[in-house]
Amino acid sequence: MKILRLAPLAALALVALAPVTRAAPTPTPACVKSWGDARARAVGYDHVVVIENGCDKPASCVVSTDVAPEPIHATVAPKTKIELTTFRGSPATAFEPKVECKLR
Repeated sequence: MKILRLAPLAALALVALAPVTRAAPTPTPACVKSWGDARARAVGYDHVVVIENGCDKPASCVVSTDVAPEPIHATVAPKTKIELTTFRGSPATAFEPKVECKLR
């Protein structure tokens, strides 16, 4: 009788351990380029992420860094470049930007 009571728990455990499939993020189009730039100021460095959209459509982008993980949403018009300051006055001269864009 104990086996019958444990069967639902075992089934629940198997479901909990099953791999979760998620859609892979769409890669940023090749016509959208991005890079990070640490700019020296009087007190520390400003971390700036530059996004250049060479596409014929606007790009919706989400930007974060290893120093400033809170996402910033931005739209970049076709054939334009924008700069987003993600952190001001950092003692660090290096940071890792993470930029994901999709065309609209």
